[in-house]
Amino acid sequence: MVVFGAFMGFSYGPLPALYAEMFPARIRLSGSSISYALGSVIGDAFAPTIAAALVGKFDTAVAVSIYLFIWVGASLIATLTLKDRSGADLYPSEGNDGNAAGGLRNPPVLTTSASIP
Repeated sequence: MVVFGAFMGFSYGPLPALYAEMFPARIRLSGSSISYALGSVIGDAFAPTIAAALVGKFDTAVAVSIYLFIWVGASLIATLTLKDRSGADLYPSEGNDGNAAGGLRNPPVLTTSASIP
């Protein structure tokens, strides 16, 4: 189980950076959460049903392996077609305030004026 967990880290670890580079700052949270949720629902909801149907039809788990390898190939192609945005400005100029974050390129630090005893 520990080994499996380590490999899950390899797949889920880079996702936040990928999502941050895929969407402009003003829609980053919505874009990443909606795309992740839809991908999870579409990918996770039907996979067990499809796997059961493949095993029922072909009477072997090899069909499920082939099905998974097809999706791995599709994911690899989709990942390779992504635009490389490393080093790009993640807050491009949009509007009058000079950035997409609504003037929050350097967000303020919250402080309190009252001292805590």
